[in-house]
Amino acid sequence: MPANVYGYASIVAYALHQASAPGATPDVPGTGPLQNLTATHFENPLIILIVSMVSGALAGYLSAQLAKVMTRKA
Repeated sequence: MPANVYGYASIVAYALHQASAPGATPDVPGTGPLQNLTATHFENPLIILIVSMVSGALAGYLSAQLAKVMTRKA
């Protein structure tokens, strides 16, 4: 299974897990858990997951570089 499928699944799972956002006024119900997918801030699950995937990839790269340095013969 391609790795990007896990990315798509995690976005949908995170988006569905979010609470429904309140409406414009207290008497208006929220629009549902997927309304944050169009947000331009860190409540957007797509933005959160992209940042976390890039950070994880960077951490993995740095870990591999550190392992190379530590195993290099003197």
